[in-house]
Amino acid sequence: MQYAKDYAAAVVPLTYLGPSNEPDYTTNYDSMSMSPAQMASVVDVLGPTLRNSGLATQVTCCAATGWPVSGQYAAAIEADPTALAAVAMVGGHGYGGGPTSPLPGWGKQAWETEWSTFEGFSTAWDDGSGASGMSWAQHIHQGL
Repeated sequence: MQYAKDYAAAVVPLTYLGPSNEPDYTTNYDSMSMSPAQMASVVDVLGPTLRNSGLATQVTCCAATGWPVSGQYAAAIEADPTALAAVAMVGGHGYGGGPTSPLPGWGKQAWETEWSTFEGFSTAWDDGSGASGMSWAQHIHQGL
């Protein structure tokens, strides 16, 4: 929490603060795996702590590796009244499956925050490749 206060003091307030990045992914660099239920428990503490800090920063959750998995985390947050009251936005990545629809049952903001096809950069707007601008626009539209 202190770093969020330090940013605010430097007139760079954080809009959102999340407790995890890809909690469903085990890796060889620093990370932490958490189930959707464990994440809801963490948010049960983070939400009131952030609210009592005096900061305007809101809680975001859960930044899972794929949009379908993000739906599992959103469902766990929805099932927990304290966590649901705390979370303003659910984010997810597209590595393990991109958006094909909005998150089922989630009525708050949802952002697809990371994704890559791991193809080379394409300057083409619509060449049919997964890296073209039109492909990315379609993915964004489907998620919204």
